Amino acid sequence: MPHATRILRLPGDGLELHVEVTGEGSPVVLLHGFPESGHSWRHQVGPLAEAGYAAWVPNLRGYPPSAVSAGQEDYHLRRLAADVAAIVRASGHARAHVVGHDWGASSHGHLPACIRRCWTSWSS
Repeated sequence: MPHATRILRLPGDGLELHVEVTGEGSPVVLLHGFPESGHSWRHQVGPLAEAGYAAWVPNLRGYPPSAVSAGQEDYHLRRLAADVAAIVRASGHARAHVVGHDWGASSHGHLPACIRRCWTSWSS
């Protein structure tokens, strides 16, 4: 059975993020690669929702309809990490499963420990 998708506009670290949420339950944040968009996770969202998870799928900063900045400093991995933490906070849960592909996976090694604490698991 198809699950309804909610579209949210969330404040990230200085830029607004477009996030699609499908399902209810523990959050799974799916981070896309380059030059993809959140749409690249379309085949995983339904099964995650069926399994009792809420799939949180952002278009990362710089990928419309999320905000785009002309400033190179706005694309540092620390900013991406802070965006992920903002998405987890918006889910209403203290922690989330985070799955990253390509560029979305590159943030893991650059995250301060305080942000890593918001993850239940990390997959890339």
